[in-house]
Amino acid sequence: MNGEIPVCMVCLEPMSNFICPDCLYNAVQQWFWKFRPELVERFRDFHRSFVKTVVSHKTAICIVCKKEYYHMLCPYDYIREVYSWLYEFLPKERLREFLNIFGFGLRKIDENIRHWRFYKNGTKISIGKLISDMGICENCENFSEHLKSDISNRMVCENCR
Repeated sequence: MNGEIPVCMVCLEPMSNFICPDCLYNAVQQWFWKFRPELVERFRDFHRSFVKTVVSHKTAICIVCKKEYYHMLCPYDYIREVYSWLYEFLPKERLREFLNIFGFGLRKIDENIRHWRFYKNGTKISIGKLISDMGICENCENFSEHLKSDISNRMVCENCR
């Protein structure tokens, strides 16, 4: 790491206290192992396939395990996607417990979150339609409320398209 603050590849927000997806995965797995041990393998497969979508050429050091990672994903976006995955398997009272423990600001979560899926370059896809995205343009580095993927799969503003 060269002193730059890492940026989440999903929400494009800076991460000043990076917690790696593997540390978050371990904590979530330990939590639901007690009451749904049969989900552990499926959760591992979900985790592995999801973090592959957020690999960066930059690295960050996890504040928990102190390892260097190329998976640029903030805890908020990781937990939001895990919640979406768990929604299919857990009753509402367990989902509320999950948010109380791992919420990172998701405590007032919208029911529609379970329909979100994230893919490479931070593009959010919601059951058949593209959701407009806000963040930093990967070309001019200016903030935009209307980022879209260009032909090279970079998220760019309307001026750079």
